[in-house]
Amino acid sequence: MRHNKGFTLIESLTVVTIMAVLMAIAVPNFTLMQANNRVVGTGNELAAMLKQGRSEALVQRRNLQFNAINTSATSNVWGSKGWKVTNPATTTTLLEQHDVSPTVTISSTPAVSGIVFLAATGMITNTDATALATGIVFTVCDSATSNEKGVDVTMSRFGRVAVVRHTSTTKCVP
Repeated sequence: MRHNKGFTLIESLTVVTIMAVLMAIAVPNFTLMQANNRVVGTGNELAAMLKQGRSEALVQRRNLQFNAINTSATSNVWGSKGWKVTNPATTTTLLEQHDVSPTVTISSTPAVSGIVFLAATGMITNTDATALATGIVFTVCDSATSNEKGVDVTMSRFGRVAVVRHTSTTKCVP
């Protein structure tokens, strides 16, 4: 009697079928996980830049400006190229962030093109010198994924920064 070593066609097809089912489950979850990581990372970088910009304004005792690097009026003005902190008196850039994923969208409420950190109090105002009544909320979402929840980066008018994860996908509808 001869003993063949190896797998039968049925065994091989069973393994391939099981692998296909596992991949069908794993790939969408992996894509969503990547989108969540992009959004949370960008939100944390934005929050860190806001905190650092406010701290620099207090340390230097100068009003500093926080703007998007891409100043064109687009729906994604805050996330398309990054953001920077500058000294408006000398137009010197003090801090910059360029590593924003192209699929991440950032919008602000109220819609502003920039904010000013006031050196005397640490509070924030709009770049046109109008006060922000309650502060500003940056909504960070990923446009490449429909199930991604997103985050809000909130800065109160007194300079307190918080990153809050959305509880549903309704805020980030592509």
